[in-house]
Amino acid sequence: MIFLIISIFIFLTFVMEVGAIALKITGMDIDNARFQALSALTGTGFTTSQSEQILRNKHRKRIIMTLMVLGHIGLTAIVISAVNLSKKIELWQLIGGIVLIAGVYLFAQNKFLLAYLDRNIEKQLVNKLNIEKQQAEELLHLSDEYSVSEVELPFGCHIVDKTLAQLQLTKKNILVLAIKREEGVILTPTGKDIIKAGDRLVVYGRIKDIEEIIKCNIK
Repeated sequence: MIFLIISIFIFLTFVMEVGAIALKITGMDIDNARFQALSALTGTGFTTSQSEQILRNKHRKRIIMTLMVLGHIGLTAIVISAVNLSKKIELWQLIGGIVLIAGVYLFAQNKFLLAYLDRNIEKQLVNKLNIEKQQAEELLHLSDEYSVSEVELPFGCHIVDKTLAQLQLTKKNILVLAIKREEGVILTPTGKDIIKAGDRLVVYGRIKDIEEIIKCNIK
């Protein structure tokens, strides 16, 4: 029975990661997507702004609803299994459970394997769920023409490895408010800051001009 409980936990963790990747495809930042997926599975942690962010997108609503249902089923199964768990646990069961948990932990610490798994899951989700990958998430809708958005630079975009001064985005009606990357966030970036592969730009400007960044049509 202890193996069943651990297996359910592992399954729910996998479901959470799949859900997070699905939310990422819709334009969410991966860290925020993981938090939203965990919140949906456990039924906790949502705020009003996060709920509005989800309700604006039909794909996100479908993903969150699926996670809520699976989370409810999984947590119910864990509770039932825990109630039926015998008071006396055999030593081999305890050792087996510890080994299983340790194996999962070591796998989760391997960034190369996780990145490989995430890429394959993302590819399968895009193909099977018919969700078009979004390169930008609107953070603040100011009018029909202007917004604040978080833009993910497409792979191979020619503006990578150039400074903001070289790109002259302000002349194209785009103001870069921040640059988000793995090592941290650059607030109020200057013209000397270099755009790197994998960066997410928080920008203010006309929606049609922001779309040009997404398409990598900025010259």
